[in-house]
Amino acid sequence: MNLKSWIEESRSMNPAVNPDNLKPLIAELAELADAIEYIIVANVSESFLGQYLGQLTLKILEIGSLIGPEIFVLALAKKYPAGFCGYWGSNPCSCQRGGAGEKMPPGYPDYSKEQLEWGIHRWWEHLSNLYRTGNIRSGGQFFVLRRLLEEIQELKEALENTSLPCDAQDQEPDAAYELADVLAWTIGLSDLADIVLEQELGDLLPFADMA
Repeated sequence: MNLKSWIEESRSMNPAVNPDNLKPLIAELAELADAIEYIIVANVSESFLGQYLGQLTLKILEIGSLIGPEIFVLALAKKYPAGFCGYWGSNPCSCQRGGAGEKMPPGYPDYSKEQLEWGIHRWWEHLSNLYRTGNIRSGGQFFVLRRLLEEIQELKEALENTSLPCDAQDQEPDAAYELADVLAWTIGLSDLADIVLEQELGDLLPFADMA
């Protein structure tokens, strides 16, 4: 089941997801992130962390459905191209070491069209290969959590200047790229906690075909 299908499934399971309810969705996203912060700081059971990461991912997908599934997935593929870091062209990512090699030119590099068909677990593998080592070196779960909270704030600001749903004929809005970052850091947190995010999400969307 590719990411676009997960996004569409999340929308179909919650009829309350519509542009008029965007602010409550963002508020729920921030509340879930705050709960995750408490779970990590208080060292609560990882089963609770998995459940909340699943719920956070579901909210991300619901917001993605408002931006537009195709637009969101394309923004994710452009921001995190297959095989290398989109900033320094390295694998694994060297950004947190000040970069290594030649910095990529401005804009977003070419992406693989195969990425548009990736499921959540394939994205998890890709982002883990690129960022797991650097995330551990930079402070582990606390570092990733801090970046996640920052990206949620940036997403909120970007959505304030975005008309939904987005026009597929236009360039992807900043909100699509900010949401891509929120998903990437959520996946990064699940990676460090060894949580199978796809399974947690499947528990919330029981009728989704995970094949």
